Amino acid sequence: MIETRPRYELIDLLRGFAVLLMIIFHFAYDLDMFDYVNINFSKDLFWYWFPRFIVFLFLLCVGFSLCFVHSNGIKWRSFRKRFLILAILSVGISIATYIIFPKHWIYMGILHCIALCSVAALPFVNRPILAVVFGITMLGLFAAGTIDFWPKMDHSSKDYIPFIPWVAIVFFGIAGFHLGLHKLHSPVFKYLRFLHPLGKHSLVIYIAHQPILIGLVYAVKMVTAQI
Repeated sequence: MIETRPRYELIDLLRGFAVLLMIIFHFAYDLDMFDYVNINFSKDLFWYWFPRFIVFLFLLCVGFSLCFVHSNGIKWRSFRKRFLILAILSVGISIATYIIFPKHWIYMGILHCIALCSVAALPFVNRPILAVVFGITMLGLFAAGTIDFWPKMDHSSKDYIPFIPWVAIVFFGIAGFHLGLHKLHSPVFKYLRFLHPLGKHSLVIYIAHQPILIGLVYAVKMVTAQI
């Protein structure tokens, strides 16, 4: 008999919302790169915290999803398959960005971080209290400046999501799942169902959206340059 599990709407909505915000952020980033707008992403408070909020949502969903899939026993085949996909895509992103942006290539982006966090958090899927303790400890050590798990390279990466402190959010997602937060429902959710496809296909959209956005902005740039 094939095991069926219920889908929890909030997980898809949160992930879909994160994908939508990611597309908005990268569109603004691309407009800035092609000089259509002028945004200081490191000093403008909104644009500094906006991508970090997106990362927060993604990693919270990682914690939810790990518990959703593995809380009744670790599905090693499923986990290995997904980890392999994330690892291959992460390496591909590093190679591609090294070729395109040799001075800003990505060595620890969101997919790299999700892959590592998934491995680190898997033993905690049924240990929510311990997950919270580890999460708070990670944040405390990071805030105190006493730990930096992932070495930072000299160059300015296009995307840098270090394992610490971000793994703490995955731990908190595990705790949130055991508190039943993934089961929360609201009548408002019916107006947000357009986010479901974004949430269900988040990995494909993540890989595809930037080449499409950059291509569109670049095409407009070339066309307007000829006018």
